Order: sequence, then C-alpha cells, then structure tokens
Amino acid sequence: MFKNFIREEAEKLFPALKESGLEDIVFEIRDKLDHTEFHIAVTGEAGTGKSAFINAIRGVKSGDPGAAEEGITEQTLELMSYLHPTLPSVYLWDLPGVGTPQFQIKEYLKTFNFKKYHFFLLITGNRFKENDGCLIKEINRMNKDLYLIRSKVDIDEYVLKLNGVYSKREKELKKIKKYCFKRLVENGVEYPRVFLVSSYCVNDFDFKELCKALELELPKRKREVFSLLISETADPIFCCTTFKVYNHYKQAIPGAFHKTSSSPVHGSFGPLFS
Repeated sequence: MFKNFIREEAEKLFPALKESGLEDIVFEIRDKLDHTEFHIAVTGEAGTGKSAFINAIRGVKSGDPGAAEEGITEQTLELMSYLHPTLPSVYLWDLPGVGTPQFQIKEYLKTFNFKKYHFFLLITGNRFKENDGCLIKEINRMNKDLYLIRSKVDIDEYVLKLNGVYSKREKELKKIKKYCFKRLVENGVEYPRVFLVSSYCVNDFDFKELCKALELELPKRKREVFSLLISETADPIFCCTTFKVYNHYKQAIPGAFHKTSSSPVHGSFGPLFS
C-alpha cells in the first residue's frame, strides 16, 4: 500500500544510518512518520452528501470559510482536498460524484487515480447502486481499506415519524446496516465496516463511532509504514540491528500515537474529531 513512499524514504534514510548510527535514525524515522501525509478519499454517487459529510468531519458548516460547497444539485465538479486546521498531515479529498453524464464509472476510474489514496470512505444513499459495487471492486483490487458510510439516515428516521412507526426505529436501522453489510460481502469485502450517519446530526446514529474508528486507523497505518520501512532498508548489517531498532521504536515512538492533549498533535486523529 505504501510501497512507493517506503522506497523513497528508505533511500533517504539509509545514508543517515551509515553516517549517524542507529540512535539517530530511530528519531529520524519517527519524524518521517509524524509528518507523513495521509490521504482519505471520500467518494460515491452524486447527491449522497459527500461534501456535507466532509464539513461535518471537519467541524465546519456550509458557507463557512474553507467549507466544502453543499447543495441540492451537484456541487463538486472538480477534485477538492481539505486540510484539517490542526492536523496538516491529514487530507480529506472530496471526489466528484460518479454516475453523472460528466463522470460515468469507466471515465471516473481513469480520471481520479485511486492509487494515491491511503484510505476510502464510500458514501451511499438509500439504495446500493451498480456504481457503488464498481468502486468497491476497484478499491479491493488495489488492496486498500474502505469504510461504507450510509448517509442521510435522519431522513429515514423522519419518514418513520411521518408514518407513525417511530417505535420501529432501532429495528429499521439494523435492517439498513444489515443490507449494507450484505452488499459489501457480495462485492468481495472480507471485513466489512458500515456506519449509519447524518451529517447534520453528528451526536446521533454512528457518527461518533465512525470518528473513534478513524481515530485508531491513522496510527495503525503509520506503524505499518515503520515496519515496512525497516524491511525495505534492510541489508545484512541492518538485519543484525533490526531487533535493537524495534526496541528503540517501542520506547521512542508510541507516545506520538497516544497523546490526549487537545493541542494539535501529529500522528493522532484525536483533535480531528474532538
């Protein structure tokens, strides 16, 4: 997943090992990990609420400076990235909706290079579409991670109220989630993750659960980068010191992944969703 990054960084870091020794390279690797850019693609069909979701994640409202443009009609016509104000290494990419006259699925996959993203959030509406399946299969083909976000669940809740069957809320939400799980499995997702959200009711449904799941994901990915980096840089001499590097890594790096301060911290999703 991070093969190109690992190769480039390995080439930069290996001379430091020869010049400075093991002690310095441990901290240089930590610095590289702390400042590694992490790119999250928010994709799906047009009209599913991708831009509203990005605004909700970032804690801004439509119309605020720097907010993604929202609207009833199609708004995102160009690829847009949003840098979180307190975590400059995390980018949320608002991809245009697939399935419009301008972006049919084949052209969509050619135009927007999925290889450059580390993680995918697929936003779906009240029905799972053929394009959703195509996107999932492409993400699976690249062995990338995916969360399925079923949006606008507040509308489903409102319909239950109108029909006088609000008492069936939990049952209906479970039915929706089961439906989404089934569609993911049918399209080859081995470990499906589904979250029911409303971008305008962030304290309800699965929004907080989603934030917690993402909070754990970034440090996990950075630890994977470190492990692969060690492997990629290995030569006979380096292999003999790998265990020592690992022991140093456990002492020197974990603090960067588990800080709970409300101030901006590289390598933690905490402030992003606080």
